[in-house]
Amino acid sequence: KCFGEMAQAGDRNAGSSSEELSLSVDMKPFGYESVKYIGKGQYASACLVHPNDNDGVLLVAKLVNLDVLNESDRRLAEQEVDLLQKLSHPNIVSYHTHFVVETPHSVLGIIMDFCDMGDLRTAVKQKQKAGGHFSERHVMTWFTQCAQALEYIHSRKILHRDLKTSNVFLTQQDGNEFPTVKLGDFGISRVLEGTMEACLT
Repeated sequence: KCFGEMAQAGDRNAGSSSEELSLSVDMKPFGYESVKYIGKGQYASACLVHPNDNDGVLLVAKLVNLDVLNESDRRLAEQEVDLLQKLSHPNIVSYHTHFVVETPHSVLGIIMDFCDMGDLRTAVKQKQKAGGHFSERHVMTWFTQCAQALEYIHSRKILHRDLKTSNVFLTQQDGNEFPTVKLGDFGISRVLEGTMEACLT
């Protein structure tokens, strides 16, 4: 999952509705095919997809039902797309493309990297449950990568505003001793106009 903390509990009908939305969206005209429903967040559902011409590559489609959003939330969804298009960093979840599908609902689809090892919150819980802990080198590697991602977005006058372990994702990359962390979920981020605004935020 690559878009914030998926709800693991909650209303069963709401979960079913999210899954139905994910499965009902035809993404083939935009170059992608749905593989598997993953889960839901506060404003969106997500599913694994692969490009039409390459079923060996897995990505994530974040699907936002625009019809149920108020004007403020619509602006946040549009802002997330705008921000993701501008960001390119090895420790930030990569944006691929976006589109709007009429299903009959108006659904915004955002295609992003699939982080195959889930989020940091889940990884920490699993390690604790097993009675273990991450090594200091492990933690410092992830801390440094998070700091580099934050330095990158701050240099572009962007505040994430929802930094937590469930928005830090893990993926295993060839040649790396430890999984790589990627910062994700820019849904409530803010672009600052200048230094004074940063002081007031």
